[in-house]
Amino acid sequence: MKNYLRWGTHNSVCDVCGFKYKADQLRTRWDGLEVCEFDYETRHPQSLIRINAERTPSGPIRSEPEDLFLENYFCPLEEIPPLADSGTADCARVGFPVI
Repeated sequence: MKNYLRWGTHNSVCDVCGFKYKADQLRTRWDGLEVCEFDYETRHPQSLIRINAERTPSGPIRSEPEDLFLENYFCPLEEIPPLADSGTADCARVGFPVI
C-alpha cells in the first residue's frame, strides 16, 4: 500500500502479516495484537471455561469398625473334630484328637 493522506487516521502495520494498512482498518484481537481483517480471529469459547478444583475429604468418611471377629472368636473343644467335613467352619483341625 502506498502512502496517501486520509484525514483522521495514520499508517500502521499488521502485527501478524506485516503489511501496511491505515489504522482504522486494523482491529485489536483478543490477545492484544493489532491485525488486519484477514488475520483477525475471535477467541475460542473453550479457553474461557474454568474448572473447579477437586475437593478431597479432610478426614476419614467413617470410622473403621471394630474387628470383633478375630478378637472374640474362639472354638470350643467339642466343635473341633479332626474331620474337615464336620464341625464349625474354621474350627476343624486335622490331627487334633477328638474328646
